[in-house]
Amino acid sequence: MSGSKMKLHAQVHRTSGRQISSSLAHEAESRTEDRCSSRNKLRSSGARIAAIYGLIPNQLGFCGPKQELLKNFIIGKLSIPAIIPTLEKFEAAYAYYQLIARKNKINSPFNKRVIEAYWLGNEFLDKITANDLRELITDRFCQPGLLSKKEAERRV
Repeated sequence: MSGSKMKLHAQVHRTSGRQISSSLAHEAESRTEDRCSSRNKLRSSGARIAAIYGLIPNQLGFCGPKQELLKNFIIGKLSIPAIIPTLEKFEAAYAYYQLIARKNKINSPFNKRVIEAYWLGNEFLDKITANDLRELITDRFCQPGLLSKKEAERRV
């Protein structure tokens, strides 16, 4: 694929991701008012942010188990405890969440600020060193279906 086609392809995926996320957010907002308080908790949770940002890569087959659970969680059909095991199966993202949480002395890798650091960036990333990333790649991503040890060492 040529460079301009790749840029267009990437733009289409970013745009469609925003449209789908916007549509899902709108659907979640239109739920009945008796679920308002639980919806407010979901709206601001780290798990919800992780699910929204992870939905499109998941649907494209890039990460996490293929399923409808993320969409159902985003629109309010599942609770936070019900979605956590699914979010933990996003091997790369979850490993980064854990690293960010650990380096910032935060107990939960699904803390909202931890998830924001990974997807959007914030001051939590200031505590992550290049060595932390090297160790993460060689320790967590060297396994069948991901990277060989040799390939990981070449990349870091």
